Amino acid sequence: MRLWMFYALRDHSGYLDQKVFTIVSPAVEGKTPSGIPFGAMSGVAYQRLPWVVRRQYVIPYAVALISDHEARYFVTMRLALAQSVSVIGTPNPTSSTPTGNGRGFSPRSSRSMEHSRPGIAGPI
Repeated sequence: MRLWMFYALRDHSGYLDQKVFTIVSPAVEGKTPSGIPFGAMSGVAYQRLPWVVRRQYVIPYAVALISDHEARYFVTMRLALAQSVSVIGTPNPTSSTPTGNGRGFSPRSSRSMEHSRPGIAGPI
């Protein structure tokens, strides 16, 4: 990951000029019957990023821990729409289609856009 970031910054110097928008899943999503934790590599990779990079991320890791799927994507979009973003990335292409069917975000997406206006932070 660090080598990739080195080359990304070398080849695209404006990569971190604004915020970074990426969607990750929890590093630990559960445990096997014998107690061994399992989870998503995207969460592990996020946690291993240098602090200087993580502070540029629009979506804090805590959002990945929201258990309600629809609420998690609402919060994700709400936070992303309120920021200037210079790069979008996701380790898994299906992360950009929360329904997993390629149809995009739920009907709450329009509410996310409405709530991103200055001074508006309505209920989820």
